[in-house]
Amino acid sequence: KAALATLNTSIADQVDAVIHDLDITSANINYSSLMSDKLDDSFGLNIADANLTEMADLFVTINGSDIRADQINLFDMHGNEVKVGIITNTDQVDIHSLDWFDEVIERKGVKLIGDPYLTSAYSLANVSSDWYLSVYRTYSNQYGRKVGAIETIKRCKNVFKSAASYEKKTKDAANIYIFNKKGVLVYPYAVSAEEKEQ
Repeated sequence: KAALATLNTSIADQVDAVIHDLDITSANINYSSLMSDKLDDSFGLNIADANLTEMADLFVTINGSDIRADQINLFDMHGNEVKVGIITNTDQVDIHSLDWFDEVIERKGVKLIGDPYLTSAYSLANVSSDWYLSVYRTYSNQYGRKVGAIETIKRCKNVFKSAASYEKKTKDAANIYIFNKKGVLVYPYAVSAEEKEQ
């Protein structure tokens, strides 16, 4: 019984550490004084090519040499998006089509942890889809005005690495289930997705 409690704590701590790293990365971007130079007069992102290079360099520096986030996306209220990481480019999106955006803005800087999702958006060279987990936070300017949102993303195989490793070691003799605070199953993520579709 004690061994199981220790195992549960160890796996929970590992998952929490990865999510904490994603959160810290977004917070560091949010509070970086260098980021304020990247906003135009209307508090929108300046997504010119030269600016993208500077922002990419800044994000890489903030992300750290241990690469806490696989992908960082920054959105402004006008639908401009800067992506840095697996994919580095700029894009235009309908922010109201993002099912998490309004909730993040309402949270006033408090992080939102998303559920695992399957996407090919970050797949290179036509590689099949992969599972990811996102942490979201409001992006504010130097005056505290909400001007957008930051999304930091990690592959689920790295978020839930300790759980998968334990199951592999026990040759699936033991199953691990991880639920979020709302009681929604988030690991195994393929099973949680199937349940959501039903």
